[in-house]
Amino acid sequence: MPLGKGKAIFPFLIALIYGILIVSVPWEELRGVPYPDIENYEVRYAAVKNYGLSYFKIDSGVLNYLSAEYLWYFLLASSSLSGLDFDLFVTLCSFSAAFISTFWLSSRLHAGWAFVLLINPISIDLFSSQLRSALAFGLVLFAISFHRKGLLRRGWAYSFFVAACFVHTSMLLVIFVYGISILLERRGFKSTETRLLLSIGVGVFLAAAYALLANSVLGALGDRRSLDADEARSFAYIGFWLLLGIALSIRSTVFALNNWRFYYGVLVLFFVGVTELFAVPSFRILAMSLPIIFSVFPLINRQDARFVIFSVLSYQAILFYYWVN
Repeated sequence: MPLGKGKAIFPFLIALIYGILIVSVPWEELRGVPYPDIENYEVRYAAVKNYGLSYFKIDSGVLNYLSAEYLWYFLLASSSLSGLDFDLFVTLCSFSAAFISTFWLSSRLHAGWAFVLLINPISIDLFSSQLRSALAFGLVLFAISFHRKGLLRRGWAYSFFVAACFVHTSMLLVIFVYGISILLERRGFKSTETRLLLSIGVGVFLAAAYALLANSVLGALGDRRSLDADEARSFAYIGFWLLLGIALSIRSTVFALNNWRFYYGVLVLFFVGVTELFAVPSFRILAMSLPIIFSVFPLINRQDARFVIFSVLSYQAILFYYWVN
């Protein structure tokens, strides 16, 4: 199977099939473990139907709207008050998020490989339960697609970037990483090694800052979330992705690779690897970013790419075994 993208119709069809698969299979029953995020959304959905918009008490001000992720709750409330069934609401959100990410990846990597790589417990869990994160990242992917296609479309890009932040505040970090990646691609650094070291350095610096300051920043914003160390992954779980970042970094210098997707992937892999080693949960950033990380594969040597894909699929097979047992 070739690594590059195929005809334009294939990404659409693969995204459609993948989206239908995500919403058709009862993943929660398959695992035998309830999705707490979905249960939380259902409680809020019912509360809005009973008490109206007054259920959400949000003080005026941009920071308050941002920390409250106003657009997500506006979507939740408007859907509830319109009488839309909650299960249908979840289905529409899951399908939309899965379709956008799969279409974006399939437009940059052969659609067959994109489909196979996204059939993994990490992505399935994201699209079937972590709806806010998945939808917000979908808006970021829309923005990225517009951002690199002229001044007029950049206006749409910035609108999508802003909207994503008001759906999930973690998009502030994602957009910052994207901005750094674009800067590394466009600036006239002397060598690939310089760009690579900068991307790794920024990833490690952000990881240290996040580990030390995240709770303080969330508290200052009045954010209801906290960083629970029990949610951090073990080294056996996260080690593969850290090794992938190291492997991509080593091989990139051989081919003088210069592409924002590569810098984004390396930065995220090192960022998540380091923060998780500090027992600070950040794996959701990697889960959302998998379409961009996977889109790096056709940029590297074909033999290397096939080895990496085989390694990723082997890792995912192991994950599936533990995921359903």
